[in-house]
Amino acid sequence: MSATQAAQISTDTAPAGPGTRTSADPLNGPLGALLPRMLGAMGWQRSERVLRSAVSEAGPLTLAGFAQALRRLGFEVSVSDRTPQRWELGADGALVRIARDGDAEALVRSAGTTTRVVPDPEAPVSSGPGFRAERYLHVVEPGASALRQPDPTVA
Repeated sequence: MSATQAAQISTDTAPAGPGTRTSADPLNGPLGALLPRMLGAMGWQRSERVLRSAVSEAGPLTLAGFAQALRRLGFEVSVSDRTPQRWELGADGALVRIARDGDAEALVRSAGTTTRVVPDPEAPVSSGPGFRAERYLHVVEPGASALRQPDPTVA
């Protein structure tokens, strides 16, 4: 093996430096890129290291891995094929919408104000009013009191 080939192998297998993401990085892909941006919009202020400690997948984050990471961080998460009733009633938290093709976006609501969060703000917009979600994840912050959340049983 030549020195050039050895250098290429070592470059290909070297761990990524701080702030560098590789294709096998779970924080790549629509859900992986959305996770830290959504948490930031929710006011979550922890290091990327803490976030990574909650992610158990080695490749791009799947729906199951996304939900599991949030649960490990203390969030309440429910997965559904339609918008959860608590969200429709105005509960604070995040609603992650996932399309059949894997595109994802989050709507983050706090004190009645809703903010749209996308994995890559530089990418062409494929979501918005015409976004067709197949799966929904409702995320409620750790310690969110049931008293602060709308009760779906009360009309």
